[in-house]
Amino acid sequence: MIICSWNIRGLNQYYKIKELDSFLKKNKIDLVGYYETRVKVNKASKIQWKFGHEWVFITNYNYAENGRIWVGWKTAKVDVQAVYTNEQVIHCQVQDKNTTFSSYITFVYGKHTVADRRPLWEQLREIKGTINTPWLILGDFNNILHVEDRLNGAPVHHIEMQDFQQCLDDIEVGQLTYTAIGTVYMPPECSDHAPILINTKVHRAAGKRPYRLLTGYAIFSIVRKLKILEEHTRELHKTYSAAEMRIQGLKEQLKITQEALNEDHFNQHLIEEEKALLLQIEMWDNIHEKILRQKSRATWIHSGDKNSKYFFAQLKSRQSRNTVKCIFNEQNQKLTDPALIQQEFQIFFLNLLGQAAPVMPGNMDEDGMPIQNPPVAVGEEAAGAGYAAAIQPPPLIGNSSVSMEAVRLRLFPYSLTGEATAWLDDLPSGSITT
Repeated sequence: MIICSWNIRGLNQYYKIKELDSFLKKNKIDLVGYYETRVKVNKASKIQWKFGHEWVFITNYNYAENGRIWVGWKTAKVDVQAVYTNEQVIHCQVQDKNTTFSSYITFVYGKHTVADRRPLWEQLREIKGTINTPWLILGDFNNILHVEDRLNGAPVHHIEMQDFQQCLDDIEVGQLTYTAIGTVYMPPECSDHAPILINTKVHRAAGKRPYRLLTGYAIFSIVRKLKILEEHTRELHKTYSAAEMRIQGLKEQLKITQEALNEDHFNQHLIEEEKALLLQIEMWDNIHEKILRQKSRATWIHSGDKNSKYFFAQLKSRQSRNTVKCIFNEQNQKLTDPALIQQEFQIFFLNLLGQAAPVMPGNMDEDGMPIQNPPVAVGEEAAGAGYAAAIQPPPLIGNSSVSMEAVRLRLFPYSLTGEATAWLDDLPSGSITT
């Protein structure tokens, strides 16, 4: 399992969503903690959906308006149970489904003042008293342990670090370093905070699929106009056809610049160069996204309706999305077995709609004993009698919270009751022919 922790510094722009999605896939991350997303609660689900249906997220919107902490994981590989949540902490129990790895992980995003962070230190001490198993704390504490850790900011006084240092001593944890086993600090890329990766397995990077330009056909009557247009669009094509290669080149330059900036933090030329490269990457990412959208439409037009591998791949994807993989019953138990899911649906609708009454109402004598059903009509009266019986629904017994009239109207929207039934009975035999 690979765990990531990253202060993303805003996740509302498409550029950052795309970069983050690419980062997750490239590094094969299974569990991630995001901080300072700046996403409103009404937009959170839409943005989370863009990472794919395999990802599930928990947040702390109940305690923080802008969702200060997001924790996401792949349900096929990781099992995560939230234990404790507030505006500065999401504390979870994590189990890797493919290995024996199990640990408590606390995702932290501390507030910006000394007084506001003091409840955080007390919460960490309380969590320490409840566990005696491996514990990993990840996040942005908005605090430092040593004066020399401050870069490009106002000087820090010792009093500001004292609470943090004392908390780490009390909970008996140490700082992860560059040389720690399984710990990798990545370049900041689209943020000004570096992500950290905790590796529990070896991964191999997969090569990217080559870009293919799909051409169409030209109608003979407009060939000449297309030839004229070709002269004006040739340079445009040269500029934008290699968008993916341009983005890759810009990322390589950004990586080199950030590595140099890591050695010389106050180099103004490198700082300006990093900003310019980030703007260039954002612009070309948007251009590449438009190209991919046009390419996807062309692919569907060309292969979508054919009996091809592409068609069946789309069909399987849609069937997978429409599959009920798990439900929770009334006891809040999670059911994943298809047979148990089917049984739970049957029980639910049986309780909702009820069962057929064994005896028709009115077919009882004075002592409450059932009377044998009247004989079935024959001859010309059979059509009218049979039709009347068909449109009079049998009574149901079951859920008392649902009225009998509501059940009838839901199951038999065109049924006749009351005076309408009497009217039908008074009609001459054979008068209804359709």
